[in-house]
Amino acid sequence: RASPSASAAPVPQTLPASPQHHLSLFAPSPSLRYILLLAEVIDELPNVRHLSVRNNRLTDVGVNAIVSAAVRKRRPLRSFNIAMNDIDEDASIALAHFLANRRCRLQHLYLGTADLDDFEIARLMKALESNALLRTLDISDNIIGGRQEHMLVGRVVKHDAEADDG
Repeated sequence: RASPSASAAPVPQTLPASPQHHLSLFAPSPSLRYILLLAEVIDELPNVRHLSVRNNRLTDVGVNAIVSAAVRKRRPLRSFNIAMNDIDEDASIALAHFLANRRCRLQHLYLGTADLDDFEIARLMKALESNALLRTLDISDNIIGGRQEHMLVGRVVKHDAEADDG
């Protein structure tokens, strides 16, 4: 007859590595106060390594607050999803500083459908020149090329109108 302790699985001598937790916040049209509070406490959640605030209809102010909080986070994020929010100049500047920071450990960044234009994308690409860790960058469904195409069309239309006048 086997004793109960002999049939039990061995107890590991070391604890497993800390799990990398995901925090996903989905609250369409949250108040700015709610987002600012999240930005204040994100560093107090040391095991959060994957943050998603996708599709919260955040404006530049809210996105800027979350990005700035990610920069200050002592245990850096590994993935960051801020897709389907409005990323304009201030937030893109903060995000570019974050990506260029030597403490940035992002491996996955999702910026799809974020109202990014050519200038904001160019700013992010410049910042990525010094970032060797990022593996995934989703910039789908933005207005990349939109301003250049508009400027080109404007020049062609103006040129054609001047030719017709002559």
